[in-house]
Amino acid sequence: PAVSGTPAVSGAPAPSEAAGDGSRPGTPTTVLLRRLLAAALRLPDAAVPDDEPFLALGLDSLAAVDLVRQLERELGRTLPATLFFEYRTVSELATHLDTTPASSAAPSPPAVDSPAPEGRPFPLTPVQLALHTSSRLHPDVPAHGYVRQTVRGPLDAELLGRALTALAERHTMLRVRIGRAGATGDGGAQTAPTQYVAPPAALSDWYEVRELSGPVEELETALCNRPFDLSSEPPVRALLAREGADLSHLVLVIHHAAGDGYSLNVLAGELWALYTALAHGEEPRLPALDADFAGYAAAAAAERSSAEGSAALDADRRYWTRRLASRGEPPRLPYDGDPAGPPAAPMTTCQSSLDPVLTAALERRAAARGVSLFHLLLAVHVRCLARWSGQRDIAVNVARARRDHRGAGLDRLVGPLADSLPLICTTGPEEPVDALAERLAGIWLESERHASLTGLDLARLLPAEPSGAGPRTVSPAGFSFSRFPVELDGRCPVRVRPTAAGTATAATRLSLLCWQDESVLRFSWNFPTRLFAPATVERLDRDFHAVLTALVRPDAPALPATRPEPGTSERTPA
Repeated sequence: PAVSGTPAVSGAPAPSEAAGDGSRPGTPTTVLLRRLLAAALRLPDAAVPDDEPFLALGLDSLAAVDLVRQLERELGRTLPATLFFEYRTVSELATHLDTTPASSAAPSPPAVDSPAPEGRPFPLTPVQLALHTSSRLHPDVPAHGYVRQTVRGPLDAELLGRALTALAERHTMLRVRIGRAGATGDGGAQTAPTQYVAPPAALSDWYEVRELSGPVEELETALCNRPFDLSSEPPVRALLAREGADLSHLVLVIHHAAGDGYSLNVLAGELWALYTALAHGEEPRLPALDADFAGYAAAAAAERSSAEGSAALDADRRYWTRRLASRGEPPRLPYDGDPAGPPAAPMTTCQSSLDPVLTAALERRAAARGVSLFHLLLAVHVRCLARWSGQRDIAVNVARARRDHRGAGLDRLVGPLADSLPLICTTGPEEPVDALAERLAGIWLESERHASLTGLDLARLLPAEPSGAGPRTVSPAGFSFSRFPVELDGRCPVRVRPTAAGTATAATRLSLLCWQDESVLRFSWNFPTRLFAPATVERLDRDFHAVLTALVRPDAPALPATRPEPGTSERTPA
């Protein structure tokens, strides 16, 4: 899955004048919170009000996790990753920190990881193991994420290749190989699959340049659906499609066993920094990496197997056993194909966008209700799922970046850290969407307090699917909010925008990916064509946009509360 997060609210109201002039009184904790928030939000300390909700100020979930780790170092105490969502303002959080005794001292700063030596095997993480197992069972359905960047200006394909080469040398997971399980020497039990870092492959193995002779969507769909053999080939692909002298499209695809949506964001940002330096004849320089995936995986495994980690897993397993037992029937989506059939390629997408005026209006609406754009879009998705399925009980698999581990440098780490958590709720057409968003913010916070289980752990709590029906998931519907911003050096000779993206695995049925592209909101519906005709998903997308528009334009025609006509055949998933 792709990477989710609550996005920054660029259209949020300006901080109130009560913010003061920087000489406001306050406890040392209050002053510290103002300083850390100001740095995260790129504001002067004096512009951070004490009683404005963090979400209304534009704090996103990934920045909130970073702030928690900074607070731990400053205060010398362990704090929950959800802290900035449990306490909504500077005043609330400062009061909590000043009046609540520390439960334990903050852990010592982790040592900087050395990159995994080439050729040395290390075990797969639970997320990777699930993806590897799925790829063995369904080899024609590659688990992948991709982003398409539209590039305007005089792009040098050879320089771009050199920048891609530098990326592969920098990030070990772009060179990872996963060994097939093989028999032991005595012909007995199978050995567990392992991974290792290979020497850099020839650039031509994973980068190609083509002149665009048809729709770029056809090229990217073919690229994403081409199976990976991770035992012998790189887990990343780059395709540069030239449409004209000053217009090109760069499609980056990564296998989910090597990287997630957040990783694509890291790679896309660093790629253009390297390209800019090369274009100016400079030696490319990027900040040193503080983390390596092999080191992260070892630390996460140690934490998971520790006494504290085992206790958290047991508690969360009990929590989710109760929650999953109380869920209703999974959403009955308007399928065109048989959802009980085995997964099959091709996977494809339906892309759309929301104009700057409506995007800004949605941001203001979210800020006014004290929620993020993430919560508001999730509420619209839930509302649509309820309408399409004709059900009140709705479950959605929501992607999480899982960058809240206490290791250093996870903000620049390329690797498969992301996973998903279920959001389970009940709603109906009588509930206003923004009221639903407020309620979902609380439900999602509660889910994140029980986030130690992986998707594989959660699947083990579900009843078995019929043979061949594909991986078990809590819901056939997915949702993620990713980061694909492109912050270019002012000297970069080209302009770059993330105009399309997607993510899919063998478990994908209907998943919505959202991201912000400057002042525009973009959406990508991901689905297998065996289950949905493209025309069906285009209709669902129009429904989704109609609900979005009705939120900010009261005169917009409302959708009927009744369920839409199903596809050519509709069956209830097993």
